[in-house]
Amino acid sequence: MRGTAHFLGLVWRHQAEVSMRVSRRNHLRKPPRGQGQKVIVVLPNTKAGPGHGPRFISTLIDAGARRGIPVSVRHPQTAAETTAMAQAEAAKGHCVVACGGDGTVQAVVSGVAPEGGVLGILPAGRGNDFARAVGIPRTAAGAAQAILQGEERKVDVGSLEAADGAVQLFCTVATCGIDGEVAEATRGGSRLGRLSYLLTGLRLFPRFVPVHLQLRGEWGTFEVDALLAAFGNIATYGGGFPITPTARCVDGMLTVTVVAARGWPRTLALLPRLLCGTHESRPGVHTFRCHRVEVVGPATRAMWADGEPGFPVPVTVAIRPGALRVRSLVGR
Repeated sequence: MRGTAHFLGLVWRHQAEVSMRVSRRNHLRKPPRGQGQKVIVVLPNTKAGPGHGPRFISTLIDAGARRGIPVSVRHPQTAAETTAMAQAEAAKGHCVVACGGDGTVQAVVSGVAPEGGVLGILPAGRGNDFARAVGIPRTAAGAAQAILQGEERKVDVGSLEAADGAVQLFCTVATCGIDGEVAEATRGGSRLGRLSYLLTGLRLFPRFVPVHLQLRGEWGTFEVDALLAAFGNIATYGGGFPITPTARCVDGMLTVTVVAARGWPRTLALLPRLLCGTHESRPGVHTFRCHRVEVVGPATRAMWADGEPGFPVPVTVAIRPGALRVRSLVGR
């Protein structure tokens, strides 16, 4: 497996380098007058999505060359390296671009947000929920336009705060329960995309043991045997599932959705509403709005966020209003 992953990584990097060599001629052209000097640094995840990364990058390089804006590509090997590189580039005042899915965005944001830097996104992953939420087009040309010509807007990010003081930022939804198990089972990716997430959930549900959670928030204390608990900065996760449909990343609030464990028949009856985002008013579904919430439960249970593993409970989930600057086409 390691040899195969290494080989695929080399192929991916070769594709990107070929694209950059083809584009380099354009960098010799005199930049258009009046263009402000700015530097764009791309941090790709070679394992993300169905392999669209090199095309997204070469499109951005070409578009940047036409405008006299230099685009460089770095190649971090791990999420920790991605965060460290993002923080270093953001500290220089560069626009740092995440090329991949929501997990890649999380790694880049973890470096960019603390420095007050600017994020760009090339949505080359499978889910791309955060990119959609902030107004990034799905096409390579559209995403490049957002980075080069888009407006900077401030959006919220969420945070997981562990008992030992460690912090993990997230952009989409943090979860605890069966959806965390589904995220773990589908983490390697599948060409079925959203359908894979749904089928995996149906497969895991019959043997899932509900998790007893205590949520301590601004409303007081709420206890439940939960199928899942979701803490949304945006409405969707898993490639478009609207688990926290009223969540918005510009309102300075978390939207909390808790689905109580009520047995297989009732859960199946609720499933169509969960898929459509019309579940909030149904029996067994509890919704809260807050700035912070403490999640207490069995130490064997862990949070997941942006499809990536988080901290074991107890954890405090919080919102950081306007903590991230991102370039998008919203408002243009």
